[in-house]
Amino acid sequence: RKSLSDALAEQLRWEESAMEFRKYHDLERKVQSEAATLQAQQIENRRKVDEAERDRQVKIAQHKVTVQLLHKTLPPSIAQRLMDGEHNIADKYDSASILFADIVGFTPISARTEPRKMVELLNNLFTRFDKLTLDCKVERIKTIGDAYMVVAGVPEACEDHALRIARFAVAIEEEAKQFSDDYNEPIQFRVGINTGEVVAAVVGESKFAYDVWGDSVNTASRMESHGEAGKIHCSEEFMKALGNSSFHFIE
Repeated sequence: RKSLSDALAEQLRWEESAMEFRKYHDLERKVQSEAATLQAQQIENRRKVDEAERDRQVKIAQHKVTVQLLHKTLPPSIAQRLMDGEHNIADKYDSASILFADIVGFTPISARTEPRKMVELLNNLFTRFDKLTLDCKVERIKTIGDAYMVVAGVPEACEDHALRIARFAVAIEEEAKQFSDDYNEPIQFRVGINTGEVVAAVVGESKFAYDVWGDSVNTASRMESHGEAGKIHCSEEFMKALGNSSFHFIE
């Protein structure tokens, strides 16, 4: 249009030249407007892409935090089943070994100890026990005050669950002695062990908890409560499950 307008002007065809020149300007404005619109759309698209990527990264971070929290709250295999969408997780195990440990004289110790220091003491001790659960391949179920509950053969069934629990029991007794020396506190544990059939399940919805129960669990708890300080009190069922071993039993 611009070239045509120039050519018409050279031929002194002013009216036609002016008409073509106006058309040229109209087209130029239209092209510029379309370019500006396209640029604005591209900027908006980039903004949406960047925003979507930020949202994706936030969701990834939130998912990682959720997974970490679930793995700290529940056994990894149970956490994975929950994340896979499984509901009402409950499993029966024909044979597992259960251990309860409880600090002897905890009430007098807590009475003479400042609360913050008492929590620090318990946290330090149970952190040591938690490391031992990894070494002995047993599963910590829960702590209730100064009581510590562990199971072997749940949630992954295994044939050597009694041996794992036996090793863990001996290890925590030794750890308790070392802890007493480190903190200059006369810490002793009653430990009770039993073997038998159990049911394990995830309970709760707003707050998940993985728990184990049954007569075998109750018996293990009684083994602990009726045991002696600094000794490991176990049932005959556990002794039979352990079989021939290097552990020495006293009736």
